[in-house]
Amino acid sequence: MEKLLVIDADGDVTALFADDLPDLGEVQVGRASHVEPGLVPGSKGWDVVLSDHPLNGEHAGKVIATGIPLNQRGRALDLEVQFIQQHILGG
Repeated sequence: MEKLLVIDADGDVTALFADDLPDLGEVQVGRASHVEPGLVPGSKGWDVVLSDHPLNGEHAGKVIATGIPLNQRGRALDLEVQFIQQHILGG
């Protein structure tokens, strides 16, 4: 999946963390979301829930997906990245 880097007027870069990001200087890491089974009451699979991180804005705490079959963790991770890039980073 393509990486989205957002650069503000002060030159600060916001992106989803990845091991292969280029060296852009000082790094501050915050958890944007959680992908775990059973986060949503009654769920029987992987749930994707945004954290209360300030960068999530109006989406903080939002449930992105719930009940994704346990053998489809990759699908849950893909949904997480897609949502964050489209709705939070603006890509």
